[in-house]
Amino acid sequence: MEPRKVVVLEKRLIKLNHKLISREAQLHLLHETTNNDLLLKSRILSSVHPKVGKGYGYMDLEMKKAAILAEARKRIILECSIVEANRDILKLGKEISDLEKVTNF
Repeated sequence: MEPRKVVVLEKRLIKLNHKLISREAQLHLLHETTNNDLLLKSRILSSVHPKVGKGYGYMDLEMKKAAILAEARKRIILECSIVEANRDILKLGKEISDLEKVTNF
């Protein structure tokens, strides 16, 4: 194999490994968030906050809204974000494996 092509493939392999490590860290954060009520109530992840104006004038309704939003965030994480992260990790692992076969690492 041409030396230039090997360098290109090595750079791609390094980039894919970096993406894989980052995605695994994100997946870990998603799992930690779903298991921690304080993190679920925080803005650590994108909010699903609806457009409700200034908020409700009654504290019980604000508390109910917060609970609904926390549950919605958890459901989105469990049903979408974690599934996507796992798919990305599998895909990146396959790409890395394929590149390693080509470059004989």
